[in-house]
Amino acid sequence: MTILSVDVWDTHRDYWDVSENNWIPRFPSSGISKVTGDLLYGDLAFNIEGFYIPVIFEYSSTFDRYITTIDFSTPEFADGEWLLTVEAEDNSNNIGWNYYDIYVDNFDDILYDEPALVEWVPPTPDEFAAVSGEITISVNVTDDVGVYSVILWTNFGGYPLEDPDLDGIYSMVYDTTYDFDGPLVLIAEVWDFEGHYSAITRDLEIDNKPSGNPPTLTIISPTESETISETYLVQVLVTDDIGIKAVSLTVDSRAPVIMTYNEASGYFETSYNTMQLSDGYHSFTITVIDEDENTHFVSQTVNVNVNNGGSPIEGNPPEYNLVNVPINQTQEELQTQINQVTDESKAISGTFNWQVEVRDDIGISQVGIAIDDQIYVLSGSDAGPNMWSMWNFEWDSTEVGDGSHIALISITDIDSNQHEIQITIGFTTNNGNTKDDATIGVDGFEALWVILAILPITVSLRFVRKQRNKL
Repeated sequence: MTILSVDVWDTHRDYWDVSENNWIPRFPSSGISKVTGDLLYGDLAFNIEGFYIPVIFEYSSTFDRYITTIDFSTPEFADGEWLLTVEAEDNSNNIGWNYYDIYVDNFDDILYDEPALVEWVPPTPDEFAAVSGEITISVNVTDDVGVYSVILWTNFGGYPLEDPDLDGIYSMVYDTTYDFDGPLVLIAEVWDFEGHYSAITRDLEIDNKPSGNPPTLTIISPTESETISETYLVQVLVTDDIGIKAVSLTVDSRAPVIMTYNEASGYFETSYNTMQLSDGYHSFTITVIDEDENTHFVSQTVNVNVNNGGSPIEGNPPEYNLVNVPINQTQEELQTQINQVTDESKAISGTFNWQVEVRDDIGISQVGIAIDDQIYVLSGSDAGPNMWSMWNFEWDSTEVGDGSHIALISITDIDSNQHEIQITIGFTTNNGNTKDDATIGVDGFEALWVILAILPITVSLRFVRKQRNKL
């Protein structure tokens, strides 16, 4: 057994007193609240079993220090360098930290000198194979001293593999639908108890989107040269052998309007307010994008005669409030910059209801949102000139893999200048769809000294002293 001990004392803004010939606290100590630590294996800082072991220190009146007792001879610890980081917090929430290198050496380096033998085994797909859906990845691992840890790396991070049958076969099921079509590089890394490292790689190709044909498009209304006025219902019939990603209407060179599918009519539709257009002929262009692997674009245009008997409506850009979006910036910051959010504590999961409140002096045409490469329309209706209205979209965040994503919210009005406001938001999702590798770090500021020491030990350890740090 090994006793690890630390000296901790509060030095909150102390000063040197010449008459006392000593450091004197500028303010009385608030007392130590807790002392905790982490043991990290080698240069790795994974928040996964085996490479990250939390430690709690308790005050010992015998040693007048904070101590913890650890058995480094247990299977929790492989031979090699372990980094011990210690964090102390006082009752005023000030934090200080320090760190120490510990070298564990339980096994004979000469007797056990070979790294583990690792090989891909069925049903792992063959090298350069095209894969889709769920795949099983397996490796066979043998070693002369014993396997400490097996990590499988994919495009999304590292996964610890288990050997439930104790037969040397480590496996996992990987869902490629949470990944992007394209190269998938698998890396299986193995550490044995002597600290030896082995790794093998395999290149695969994710192909979840099938090849297909371009979509078919028929414009139901309006027809060529038709005279239209006021609010007009645009309808199109669209079919595709794989699926439809988006259907949009572009009038002249104005901002596209996303059309939504009406199950009752079987058409993609949008109600378009022609009062924003001048009288005369205008081009109505429908564009369809399919879900095909090759992403086909199909467009058709009809020219229509707008006749509202007057001048088009002119107005000002719309205003908005982001009522419920997964960000932590203020409204003022959102209106002046692109927001990137990487704080995992802000990650969303399950169904998330996007809510945007908008108003315009003339009227709102549409509120849309594009999440990564998927396009959606928020539901809502314009409440009238200068009246606030709420637009909502319930999004299933499990449709995407865990990690960082980009959302683009677009708000368009219906005046003759057709103002368009776009807000870009960075956010993260966390539904357990992937297991990203996590690094461990500690933050702090000038508060405490933490001095590490080692008391009597019973296993072979080698220590490398690091520079003492005070934050």
